[in-house]
Amino acid sequence: MDADSRTETIFGGFDGTVSAIGVIAPLTLAGQRVAASAIVVAAVGLAINSGWSMGSGQYISDPRNRIHLALVMGLATLVFSFLPAAPFLLGGPRILDGIGSLLITLLVGVLIAELRPGARTPSYRLTFSVLLVGIGLGTTWGLLAPN
Repeated sequence: MDADSRTETIFGGFDGTVSAIGVIAPLTLAGQRVAASAIVVAAVGLAINSGWSMGSGQYISDPRNRIHLALVMGLATLVFSFLPAAPFLLGGPRILDGIGSLLITLLVGVLIAELRPGARTPSYRLTFSVLLVGIGLGTTWGLLAPN
């Protein structure tokens, strides 16, 4: 993987994951009022639109219009946007789905921290700081949102 593709994978993957957990956390905290299938539908819609948005945004912002980088960005965003919703496909208890979603999100954080260039400790510190703020924002909204 060339450096540009690696950068687009990190950017798209991280953006997709943080955006997804911001949608999934409040829906999960809404309890049984929101069906697991609705969370999956929301995640698929988010993944499709985020993948398109990030891929096309990368393409139109690149003065050289490198389509392969736009495809990498779009695909990484699409896949990583859906990953936190995957546990909801299993139809288990909501709390287990939510824990599974959180674990997937944290594993993505490890992957992104490992892929980022530079020293390991600062990479983990920065990656998880941003990721935890995203989780916190989504969770806070879920707790404050009207019932």
